[in-house]
Order: sequence, then C-alpha cells, then structure tokens
Amino acid sequence: MALLDRNILNDVVILAQTATSDFADPLPDRARFGAAVMAYLLCCNILVDPGLAVHEWPTDALEKLTLFRRADEADASIYIDIALQRAEGFARTDLPPPKVRPSPETRWGNVSGREEHRLAVLKIAKLELASLSRYQKIEKFFDWTFNNYVFLPAAISLAAQQFGPRSSKRILRRVATADRQRALSAIDNAAWDLTVAMHWAERGTKQLQEKRFWILCSRDEALKALAKNLHFSRDAGQTREDALQTMFTELWGVSDGRRLAARLLALMIDAKNPTRWCNQPGFEQR
Repeated sequence: MALLDRNILNDVVILAQTATSDFADPLPDRARFGAAVMAYLLCCNILVDPGLAVHEWPTDALEKLTLFRRADEADASIYIDIALQRAEGFARTDLPPPKVRPSPETRWGNVSGREEHRLAVLKIAKLELASLSRYQKIEKFFDWTFNNYVFLPAAISLAAQQFGPRSSKRILRRVATADRQRALSAIDNAAWDLTVAMHWAERGTKQLQEKRFWILCSRDEALKALAKNLHFSRDAGQTREDALQTMFTELWGVSDGRRLAARLLALMIDAKNPTRWCNQPGFEQR
C-alpha cells in the first residue's frame, strides 16, 4: 500500500486535470513527477491510499478524490509516456469513471491525532522563539511532555529534529515571521506532517502481522526523515531504546545524543507516575 501526502496527491490531480479541461499550458514538472510516482505504483500493482492527503484540505476534498480515483484507473503506459516527456498530458478518453465514487457525506478533516499533535507543535514553536540554547529547548520540551502533556513519538522526533544542531531540513519553518497568520499556517502544516508520519508508522508496526506493507510517498525531505525516525522493527530485533538513541546521536552527536536519549527514556519509564497531568482523574474528559 502507498500512503500519499498532499503534495503528491496534488501532483497527480494537476496531471489528471489535463483530461477534464482545455489545458494549453506546458505541463508543469510537478505533474510529471506525479506521473512518475503513479507509473511506479501501477506497474508494481501497489494499491494507493490518498485518504489522509484529502483530509488535510477539506475545501475541495470531494472533487480531488473523485479525480484521483479516475486517475488511479488509467493505464500505466500513459503515465510512463508523460513522465518521460513523450506526452503532454491525458486525453479526455484516458481517464475512466471511478469504480467507487467518494461519498459526499464524508466528514473531511476529521483525522485522529491531528489536534494532539498541533498542541505539541505550538509548544515547540514557542520554545523555538525563546532565548534558550538548543539543549535547554529540548530539555524544556521533555519536561513539558512529562508534566503537562502526553508522549507523542512524532512530536518528540520533531523536537529532536527542530532543535538539533545537525538538522539540515526542518519541518517547522517561518515561525519567527512577523506575519502571524503565516506562522500559524506553518504550525498547521507541521502538525499535519506529524499526523501523516504517525499514521504511516502505526501502519508499519502492523505490516508483517497483516501482510500489508506501507510506502510513504512524499517529496518533503524533512517529513521523510521524521517518519524514518519513527520506524523500527521488533521483528528485526530492534527496540525503542535503540531507535531513540540512534535518532538522537544522528541529530545531536554521540555525547549529547546519548544523554538526551537516556533522559527521555527515564521519563518514559516513569510514564505511569500519578503526579502527571495525563494520569489525573478525568483527564480523558478534559
């Protein structure tokens, strides 16, 4: 199975629109990229799940999902020709009707984990703007997670990546801009990236048991790096402890990385501490 992010979905939708309108402009590179992705997935007989990507932007979700379902039925050879610049788009007859039409009753944008991750991203953004060292920022995030929130692996991975001295690609960008609407948009985008990474990682932990393997399709290098940090296989002898230490040493160096991993693991071991906010009576109803 292939899990698409919104950029890849839009790449394919832009390409599919060439079959439904009078498209005279040169085909953009992103549409050819979408063609290359679909050519690979179709040739490998990989099923595609665009559900999360559609939920990210509910405004035109029904239209985009309908168009994507049509594109998913197109012949792989057409995608190959488009990707290799031997064709400039679809003919009107290239896209068949969708086998299953999306329901207009679907509640778009209602995805588990989204709001929880948004709160964590807001905290990371606040720390990013604070006059603290990188090390102090991530220590503060650990303390906040333990005392006032819950452990979210994707949020911890984001904090390690965001504050780490060796991070070249960061998911959370533009939070210091004077345009606060733009900053909030950056926070929403980062929260969604964490949600996508979380859902992919959760599917990955069940893939051997369910005999269904998941591929994350994205052009976002920071998202792919974060998602990779969430994935470890117990079937291959990997442990959560090993995965955390590997992530922190890669982003923070051996010395600081080991100290941070040890501190986080100590807090996680004490997760059932009754003094934690999330362990207080009635927490689930708040």
